[in-house]
Amino acid sequence: MTLSAASIGAAAPETIDEIRFNSQSALQSQFRNVNAIAYNSFLSARADIVKANAYGEQDLVPSGAGDPQKYNIVYISVIPEEYGNSTIQTSGSSFSTDWGSTGTILVPTQYNNSWKDELLLYLRPRKMISTYEIMELPNLVYFSFEIGVRKKRIYEFVDIQRDVLNKLIYYFRSENQLFNSEIDFNDITEYLLDTSNVSPDDEFEYIKGIRNLNIRDINCSKVIYNYDVNPDDSDLFPKWVQAPWTARDNMLRTIQLGLNQFPYLSEDTVRIVEET
Repeated sequence: MTLSAASIGAAAPETIDEIRFNSQSALQSQFRNVNAIAYNSFLSARADIVKANAYGEQDLVPSGAGDPQKYNIVYISVIPEEYGNSTIQTSGSSFSTDWGSTGTILVPTQYNNSWKDELLLYLRPRKMISTYEIMELPNLVYFSFEIGVRKKRIYEFVDIQRDVLNKLIYYFRSENQLFNSEIDFNDITEYLLDTSNVSPDDEFEYIKGIRNLNIRDINCSKVIYNYDVNPDDSDLFPKWVQAPWTARDNMLRTIQLGLNQFPYLSEDTVRIVEET
């Protein structure tokens, strides 16, 4: 048999971390979704899902002071291979930065009912009898960057600029990110400068022409909410509160995303400038 055209869309080979994650899941699950690792691995095995996250009342309220009626509920958020009417419907929203760039971002609005039912049916054979599963929309958090680059004399800035952008895009690809992840700008800077960190189809060869790189400013499309482990005395239970880092905060510190929050890059609002 011959193919009329080259195949496309195949996944990259599993990394060591992915092999370790999937092996652990297979050993622990015993063909039952008994924890988040088992749920996430089983859902991510589908071709139409890139990443998944499952969490429950103990994740929302680690102190155990939550509503006992919600203890057996499993909340599930997924990132589909493609957004659209057949998976997760979206709307467009404008996103602007402090330095005047604007772009459009996706805002998930509704699961396709048929697809949601299909996912719940897919989970049913591994379902624990005592649990009740609810599909939660993913909360997409878009980041944008203003980056200053000082180049080595023999290199052209336009080549470095292109590779920095492409490497940042690769870093924020859905396959390389997780729900509830930490966004650390020091780690991102180190990643951009590390010439050994490459993608399967791009070596980002002009990164080696960077003399100095600094993230000068950041913008975020959403307010980040952190868990309040020390609530006021007037509160019956701990709660999610607005973190000190907001959409217009210029503090380059580690940001802990929420359980259903997933990081994305707004490519249109990335600004890379040459410094002398």
